[in-house]
Amino acid sequence: LEIPEIPFLPMVMKNLSLRSFHVVLHLLRKPELFEVASKHILEGLRNGHYSAEIDRVFDFPNVADAYAYLANSTQQGKVVVRF
Repeated sequence: LEIPEIPFLPMVMKNLSLRSFHVVLHLLRKPELFEVASKHILEGLRNGHYSAEIDRVFDFPNVADAYAYLANSTQQGKVVVRF
């Protein structure tokens, strides 16, 4: 299975964004692809090719605030809800 390269620099230069929700749904429907993708992503995290930037952390009682923050689409990284 060949994993396609995503042209991130041209996307950023055009102010485009990539939302992974649909990709995850596709991967969950195909366990063999999910396994390949998981290994690829985890290896990228281990070797430093990928990293997660955390924008804000909300405690669980403030989960509604987290959703409101996401709805504004102003985050510059991941929004985490801490349990």
